[in-house]
Amino acid sequence: LLEAGRSGPDAALLFAKLCKRLDKCREAASLIDDVLARAGLNTGQRASLLFQAGNLYDGLSEFDLAFARIDAANRLKNRRFDMAAHAGLIDALIRTFAAPVPPAADAGGGPRPIFIVGMPRSGTTLVEQILARHPAIHGGGELPDLGEVAALSERLTGRPYPAAAAIMTAPQREQAAARYRDRLRRFATPAPLITDKMPINYLHLGLIALLFPDARIIVLTTYAGDVQARRAMQAGARAYMLKDSVERALLDTIRAVHAGRRFVSPEVSYELAEHV
Repeated sequence: LLEAGRSGPDAALLFAKLCKRLDKCREAASLIDDVLARAGLNTGQRASLLFQAGNLYDGLSEFDLAFARIDAANRLKNRRFDMAAHAGLIDALIRTFAAPVPPAADAGGGPRPIFIVGMPRSGTTLVEQILARHPAIHGGGELPDLGEVAALSERLTGRPYPAAAAIMTAPQREQAAARYRDRLRRFATPAPLITDKMPINYLHLGLIALLFPDARIIVLTTYAGDVQARRAMQAGARAYMLKDSVERALLDTIRAVHAGRRFVSPEVSYELAEHV
């Protein structure tokens, strides 16, 4: 992308994710600074670039530069959490995706996504690292693109999300799915599977089922209670594991689910047995 002269925000963020392998993190940070100096970036793009630049400069021990960029990013993101609005969004998601919606047709093939979702600090990074050891899986990191696809559904339909997702026409759904798959293709990896570990994608599980019926979803939680486990399994989860499970158990669970079996960790199964 860079050799072709495509040095926009997407290319800069991708370069930042790959720079450690290339030993070019200083160049990646400089590229992000160049992109930030341009006009036309929206608030989300500018914040993502600033956060990424801050992480890069921190890794380069340029702590003043890192702090300045992360502080600027946080100022752009400085908004208070609205509990009522969030509860309204959850209610709208439940109403919208309670009934099955016809999925989109395959948007041209390419890598298949594996979505790893959950609350912050629930173990998404660890699970991605385990999966990415397999030669058929490439670790994509935290991709902001699914949120952008949700915004695209609003522009296509003129309705707010999530209602917009459900009323998209078949061509519009295919367009939205293609937008995300194009992002995966930019990794230029031979691996047929790419992980997306953006934790907040739990808000887009209905959209994922609508656009990517072939995708695999891993939901992580810190809750061991039998009620949560039972609800998750009834909703279609193939396994229920806790963050503190040893790595070997996580690997065995991944293999079991891949083979079509279901699995519940011993700690959770004891909770379930107590209430049978």
